[in-house]
Order: sequence, then C-alpha cells, then structure tokens
Amino acid sequence: MKTSIRELPKSKIEISFEVSAKDFNRFIEEAILSLGKDIEIEGFRKGKAPKEILEERLGPEKILNTAAQRAMEESYKKVIFENNLEPISKPNVEILKIAKDNPFSFRIKVFVIPKISLPDYKKIASEIKKEEVSVSEKEIDDTVFQLQKLRAKFIPLARPAQIGDFVEIEYTLSTEDKMGNEKFKDGFLLGKGDFIPGFEEKLEGMTKEEEKEFSLIFPENPPKKDLANRKVNFKVKMLDVKKMELPEISDSFAQNVGKFKTMSDLRRSIKEGLKEEKIFTQEEKRKSEILEKIVKLCFFEVPEILVFAEKEKLFEDFKKEIKHSLKISFEEYLNRVKKDKKEIEDNLLKVSQKRVKNFLILREIGKKEKIFVTDEEIEDRMKEINKGLASQNPPKFFYEKFRRTDGLDLEKLKDYYRSIIFTEKVLKVFVREDEPKAKSER
Repeated sequence: MKTSIRELPKSKIEISFEVSAKDFNRFIEEAILSLGKDIEIEGFRKGKAPKEILEERLGPEKILNTAAQRAMEESYKKVIFENNLEPISKPNVEILKIAKDNPFSFRIKVFVIPKISLPDYKKIASEIKKEEVSVSEKEIDDTVFQLQKLRAKFIPLARPAQIGDFVEIEYTLSTEDKMGNEKFKDGFLLGKGDFIPGFEEKLEGMTKEEEKEFSLIFPENPPKKDLANRKVNFKVKMLDVKKMELPEISDSFAQNVGKFKTMSDLRRSIKEGLKEEKIFTQEEKRKSEILEKIVKLCFFEVPEILVFAEKEKLFEDFKKEIKHSLKISFEEYLNRVKKDKKEIEDNLLKVSQKRVKNFLILREIGKKEKIFVTDEEIEDRMKEINKGLASQNPPKFFYEKFRRTDGLDLEKLKDYYRSIIFTEKVLKVFVREDEPKAKSER
C-alpha cells in the first residue's frame, strides 16, 4: 500500500491511498465470502455455493463497494496508528479509482489533533517566583469586625442615613450597552462599604424606602474589569437605616465564636485561615501566569472544528444563563443591549479559540507527565459536590447543562468533572516543587 499525507490549514490533513491490485483482489475475495455466507442457493448448503455462482448472484457493484469499505477501514486505521495521528472528526472519503484487478485508490480528509512542540515548561515555572504571603493586623481586625457584625444588635433609625449608620440597599447598575436588570442587595456601615469612590456619599441623607438614580465613572482597576474607566448608571433603593451595636471584644466573645479560650486564640486562627487563603490565591495566580507564558511560546494551528464546537457550547450556555438570571428571552436581551447574534458569536469565537488552545497545551503536558484521572477520583469529586449541595439550594443553571428528559446525564457530568480534575492535576505540575513548603506553612 502506498500512502502520502498532506497537511492542510486549520489542523486538517489529506491522506492519499493506493492499495495494490493484488491486495484489493484479496479484499474482493473476502467480500464475496462475507456477503455469500447467508445466501441460500438450490443444490448447495447455505453459504457453500461456488465463488463464481455467489459472485454472479451478488453482483459486481455490491462486491466492489463492500471490498472498498473493508480496504478503506483497514488502510485508514493502519496509517493513523503508524503515524500517531489523533483524528477529531469523521473522515471525509473520496474514491478515485476502483475496479477488479486494478489498484484501488482513494483519499481521506480529516481534522486531527495538531503536533504541539512544548517549551521547557518546568523552566518557565521556576522563573515565575512565588510571592511572599503575609497577613497584616488590619486584615485580622477587619475579620474580627465581620464576626462582630454577625452578632451585632441592629436598632431601626427614623432619620436620614449618616456616615457610621448600618444601611441596607438594593441596586442595579447599567452602561450604555448593557441594561441593568439584575438586582443586588447589600448591607454595610456607611463610609466603610468599600464601594467605588463617590458611591457611598450619594447615599447620605437617604431615608428608608427612598430611591435615587446617579452615575459614576468606575476606577481604572475595579473588581469587574469590563467596567474600568466607564460611566455606570445606578438605581438605588434604601431598604433600611439602622444603628449597629457591636458586642465587646473579649475572651467571652472568642468563646462564643467557636472553640477558642481567648481572643489571642481566635486571632491566631484567623491569621492562619487568611494565610491559607492567600497561599491558595497566590498559587492560582502563579499557575495562570505560567500557563499564559507557555501558551505564548506554543505555535500551532488550532483545529477549527474544536473551536466551533466550543463556541456553540458557550453560546448555548450563554442563552441559558440569560434565561436563568435575567428571566427574559435571548431575543429580548439582544434588543435591550442593542446587539445582534453575530456580534455575540464573534466574541465567543475569540474566547473559544483561547480555551481550545489552552486545553490542547494542557493535554500535551498531561501526556508528557503521564497524568490521568481515575474513576474513583471522579466519584469522590461528585460525592464532595453533592454533599455541599445538600445544605443549600441546588444551582439550577448548573444542572440545566447536564439535564436530559429522564434526569441528569451522568456520563456528561462525569466528563465535566474528569476535565476539571485533569486540568487541576496538570496545573499542579507547575507548583509541584513548592508543595512541601506550602503544606508546612499551613
């Protein structure tokens, strides 16, 4: 058999095959025997008629088609195996020449996982150092204050809100291109709510049930990066104005909070918890930085078929999220934000391109590091998640992604967790050398 492989754009290949006349005749013989085993011909036992009679009864077209199918399947599998190719689409087959006693030629086009040349990712990981983690006294004080708030007494005030009062508000925010339909609620000490500059000042003087609209420019580095330096419109309703009486800080307070004898014990526990949280956050940030640098040094064409499949998945999830959170149809959402479907899809296409590239690189690192996910790991993760959900309302949107008419699609759910666990294990390679230290610090 002669073969040649030609690379096409978007990680697609074209494989040309030529099966010799001798080998193709072998496939023809096999096709006649296979097709003829169930044929009954008078004077012969079932399937035992002479080949010439079977051939005449079956007809040349049926025999050639069956022989071609067998030859293509065997040849295709052989080339895929010998060249370590990983097809990700159904093969597109084109028969070029087919006849008895002649070479059989055909070609196949198929999308494959691209060959990825990884940079020295361990060296890259070693160059991005860990940041030192520390916890300030102010951070501990702030946490103690939050614990005080949980045990505070609130006394309603029949006057306008002042700095230092505890206020409860309901608000929406919108921009020129995005309607604010989702309502947020918050409660905080006026003047210490850590909102964007100017927001809390606008609440001074508001009375219970009063509503106010105003606009502010978001700072350069807000929590929601898409709002940086943008004008945002707020609609605020004052739900309540109260005086907050905090419990006294003492050893008795610490004992009421938990199994602590003194305030020193409580503060020590808070410090350890905050440090552990910071270590985790720092590790996640470092992993992202390492992956981002690796991705920039990997050059390959991302398979178009995977990008479009990811885009369609994201698009469907986006529509479900609109329906779930905003309680409106996707068409109504487009009208409100003054966008069309193509604009949304184009944005999702860019996201999909990045996600697929990251996935393929992580997958390649996983292969090199011999990382795999066991069924036991998936079962343990699902038990862990279900245990957490037992004490709260199940996330409807999450379950909608895996719902079937007869219940949850457990195989799809398992694939989801398999992907999550695999990614976690691969990313852990980047910080593996730091694990003993991190554990000892905790």
